[in-house]
Amino acid sequence: MPPSTILLDDFSSTESNRSSRVYENPIFSITANTAREVDSALNEIQEANRRGQYVVSVFNYELGLILQGLQLPDDAYPLLKAWVFDGYSPLSQREATTWLKKQWEFESNQSTINQDKLSGVCNISLSLDEKEFLIHLEKIKELITLGHTYQVNYTFRIEGQLYGTPLGLYLRLREKQPSSFGAFFQLDDFDLLSFSPEWFLANKNGLLKAKPMKGTLATRGFKPADLASDEKNRAENLMIVDLIRNDLARISQTGSVEVENLFDVEKVGEVFQMTSTVLSRLREETTLRKLLNATFPCGSVTGAPKKRTMEIIDSLESKRRRSYCGALGWFDPCSNDNDLGDFAMSVLIRTVEVNKKHQIKFGVGSGITIGSNNSEEWKECLLKSSFLVKLPCSVGLFETIKVFGCKLYRFEFHMRRLMRSAANFGIPYDRDQIEFFIKSKVEESCISSLEYKFRIQLNADGTLEERISKLESMGERVKIFWAKDLLGEQFMHINSFDPLLKHKTTARKLYDLCWRKAEVCGGFDGLFLNEKGEITEGGRSNVFIRIEGSLYTPPVKCGLLPGIMREIVLKDPAYSAHEAVLSAKDVREAEEIYLTNSLRGIFKVSLAPINN
Repeated sequence: MPPSTILLDDFSSTESNRSSRVYENPIFSITANTAREVDSALNEIQEANRRGQYVVSVFNYELGLILQGLQLPDDAYPLLKAWVFDGYSPLSQREATTWLKKQWEFESNQSTINQDKLSGVCNISLSLDEKEFLIHLEKIKELITLGHTYQVNYTFRIEGQLYGTPLGLYLRLREKQPSSFGAFFQLDDFDLLSFSPEWFLANKNGLLKAKPMKGTLATRGFKPADLASDEKNRAENLMIVDLIRNDLARISQTGSVEVENLFDVEKVGEVFQMTSTVLSRLREETTLRKLLNATFPCGSVTGAPKKRTMEIIDSLESKRRRSYCGALGWFDPCSNDNDLGDFAMSVLIRTVEVNKKHQIKFGVGSGITIGSNNSEEWKECLLKSSFLVKLPCSVGLFETIKVFGCKLYRFEFHMRRLMRSAANFGIPYDRDQIEFFIKSKVEESCISSLEYKFRIQLNADGTLEERISKLESMGERVKIFWAKDLLGEQFMHINSFDPLLKHKTTARKLYDLCWRKAEVCGGFDGLFLNEKGEITEGGRSNVFIRIEGSLYTPPVKCGLLPGIMREIVLKDPAYSAHEAVLSAKDVREAEEIYLTNSLRGIFKVSLAPINN
């Protein structure tokens, strides 16, 4: 998928009304990093529309601080970013699905990182815990009592790591949470995966439409009518509807603002959401700056009154919102130099940001009023984020344990690593059950005079599989090769940011292929390099080299599995072993080279060329 490709993905798009859009090959981009650059950037967007060009823009939440006359923090940039195109391709929902799958197949076939075509999230953490959340909600209620605000949309961040690719993750999440305002951006510096259900503002031939979303109820055990009749949620929604009406009145023709549908309910993933629709007629000669001055950020993600509530948000939230709670919009060419053309913007909620280090960020929050049940608000946030946080793991885990004399060697090391990885990937497990399973299988299958390798596999659903086989002698397999010589230049580098590398998962096709080819060539393993040219590991071993009497092995940050025997060697002072970033030159010039794995221990090898 080419960089700077943007899919605006409306799951309700049909063959007769193709409302999904693909934008490719931008002519140029527009960025505002400071308050001084905002006016010129917004003018550039309108100028592009006047030239007959199409624009897609992301307005970060912090842009609203400027528009509301509040202080901008130093670390708030970029405030907005836009991309200008000559046109776009309209797609139905079926066509968008086909397009996405074709992009994914192409990407998977080109990938040297994830040959197993699996994507998901792991290492999930929250920017606060329930206790801190509840403390902040009490502060908000104190401010409501004192008359500072009526409602505060309080949010926090969820962070984690992506394994696989952003596109692969988008496809999985799209199945769980189809949206009318989905979006997939694959850009040079970040990827944006949005599953927003909320309509911010749209203009069609001068008719403005806003559809604020406020009010939430779990789908499990409830009906839409339960939310529609809930007084607390209706009050919460009505506060924001009044705010939106006032915002639109500032840029609308006199007397044209009206509420069309109040307290509608729609299903979004595992929750029901309450929406209301506000319509108006856009005043002539309204610029993009005037439009955003009046309406941005959307009142549903601030609260009311907007300016004072944004000050409260800034004092309570520890993380910048950035794109979260901002807006994503398309802007079509306009026919009149002084007016805005047709446009549509969504509120950037239920949105995942992915950086080039595979780190993900996701924001979630809820509207707090004096009638809010604090504990229920916490549960609501967890429920809203569950489509991401509870995404089933798409890989399994395994450990290969040496057995001799019916004894399991280094068993506690293996169990500790397996449990740690299971927790990291959200795989259900029962340690006692796993231990009993392993030991009973060993007792059933082993002859005390033989050596075995016992493979225990913990599947993504928590089920167990085992395989036991005799541990063959290494024989003369004391040679190692470069992985690129075994697999080809296209597999020369692995991505050190891939979190799967730090865990013993079932997604190891490339590594298994490497050591098997090494065996065919008369060796034991092949050594991989990362994208920086740093040594990482072998397909089934860690590597140590001796330099001036001491042993050195690459640190985990280079992109490798923290092997059991590696850990033992590093902790044993007799080896005088240390972590250090190593190059191919270091390996070639090393006094000695050693490999380690739990089955074989530590053993000396030599680096050899491939004999064709």
